[in-house]
Amino acid sequence: MWQEQMPKLSKAVGVVFLVILLSRILLPSISPAFFDSPEYLRLFENANFFDSLRQVHNPIHPLFLLVFWLFNKVPLGTTLLRAEFLNGILGFLTMVVIYKISRSLIVTVFIAFLPYFWLSQVNLLYEPLLIFLLGLSVYYLKNIRLAALFFALAFLVSTTALIYLLPLLAWIWIKQPKKIPAAILTLSVYLLACGLIYSLITSPAGLFLNANSPLNKMMIKGWLFFPRVVRNMVVIYFNYLTIPLGLVCLWLGLRKKNLVLLLAWLVAFFLANSIWHAGMFGRLSLGLTILPVFLISQIKNRFFLAGLFLLLLVQSIKLVVPYHFQEIPYWQEKKAVANLAGDPLLIISNYEEPYLQGKFNYLVLNSPQTDEIKIRAAIVEAKNHQRTVLITPQVVTTPYFQYDGLSFHLLSQGQNHPETLGQKLMAEFDLETLMF
Repeated sequence: MWQEQMPKLSKAVGVVFLVILLSRILLPSISPAFFDSPEYLRLFENANFFDSLRQVHNPIHPLFLLVFWLFNKVPLGTTLLRAEFLNGILGFLTMVVIYKISRSLIVTVFIAFLPYFWLSQVNLLYEPLLIFLLGLSVYYLKNIRLAALFFALAFLVSTTALIYLLPLLAWIWIKQPKKIPAAILTLSVYLLACGLIYSLITSPAGLFLNANSPLNKMMIKGWLFFPRVVRNMVVIYFNYLTIPLGLVCLWLGLRKKNLVLLLAWLVAFFLANSIWHAGMFGRLSLGLTILPVFLISQIKNRFFLAGLFLLLLVQSIKLVVPYHFQEIPYWQEKKAVANLAGDPLLIISNYEEPYLQGKFNYLVLNSPQTDEIKIRAAIVEAKNHQRTVLITPQVVTTPYFQYDGLSFHLLSQGQNHPETLGQKLMAEFDLETLMF
């Protein structure tokens, strides 16, 4: 049997899981911290769920929307608090599943306090539900029908679940090779049913050929697509695992020499990191980044493990805890804009747009739909009518130094050109900068 009986629950295990639970439910973010979060809040508050399905951007997340829309009916503080509380519970349950899969408290503790894994579970993102369902799919692999059902449900949370299909099949091939035909057939049937559900809501082009899809990126970037993805992979791997733990897991992975699983993981990691994601960059591969941590069960030196975990915990606390005490800059900006006198013309970055959408008049400088000629014409018209024109600090620096949560986006922390378009507009039209 590939999965042995679970170790008996002990007081130490109980204490560890209590700490994990408290770390999730006592430290919720006090503002919707990432790019899609404000949109999700609006969708959860709709009186009609089907209105939310019609309004959500592609690729849609129908099961995520349904679960959180229903939970928003629970009388528990604000919409944001309810959503983050549910994510905290899902995060805790995910750790229970990981403990059952790994049969290792050490592995469980390390994964629980990976910085971005922890951060995702105290914020409003769909990843906690996605990873919980993917974890159940792995845990129930002895029952292919049940495993396929949970994987299909994960697919209804996000189409990015398909990225995990190759590592899942590789694991089945290694542990239960005779079940591969049944697994492929059952998964195909369930995923086809999910595809029919998606087809009732949106078009296949909207799911797989949207602006962020790998296929679209390949068509736009050409051969540059590949070195940029490799760069993303390296940056995200060490940022999500931290450099010390990342190096240890890399060494253990190369030493393990399971070529099939390693190649499956690399292909999935490549696809997941092909996207410059504006909301917690790298989170599309969040579930994949936890897989190498399972390898640390091979390490028997307790002092080494304790030192490694201490380094990890310090890094995680520095990342996660500030979100509980400090609002992100875009949320502060939203409040500042709400207090502006008159009717100024705002020029904003697309990173800011989700926070101002539906409430303020603005033009977006660096969106795929940006029309520079239109923006210049609008500035001239506003100036001619003595209307104030305000440009945000993010527009001045875009595409560099763009906030992603409380920190700058991982790949925007540099400047390759002496002058940005925002700086040119400021100089050309003598524009004021919005201060907040």
